[in-house]
This record gives sequence, structure tokens and C-alpha cells, in this order.
Amino acid sequence: MKDLKKMRIKAKMTQFDLAKSMKVSVNTIIKWENEVSKPSAENLNKLKELFDPTDKICDDCMGE
Repeated sequence: MKDLKKMRIKAKMTQFDLAKSMKVSVNTIIKWENEVSKPSAENLNKLKELFDPTDKICDDCMGE
């Protein structure tokens, strides 16, 4: 996911913090940040809840 790392750091979250909030593994967060895999629609909605829904990262992921 483009810019996920920037958004996470801006929110002062570690990969562990984000993984815990999302109820996924740290490895999953790493894969998303490195664009090895993409979050599911359900996880994209959770990201929108965690971060400002107007932030570009979530809009890009949702294809908006």
C-alpha cells in the first residue's frame, strides 16, 4: 500500500501497534507496506477508521 508507512509513522504507531489494532500479524503489515500484498476490503475499512478517511493512502487503496 502506497504511503502506509508514512501514515503509520505520522500517527506515531509502530508496525506492532498497527498490527495489534488491525488484528493481523506484523508480517502482514510489512507485506502491505512493501506492496507484496494488499489488504482485504474489510481491512481497508479498518484502516479508514484508524486514519483520517480523507487521507490519500486510503483513497488510493479504495480506487477513489
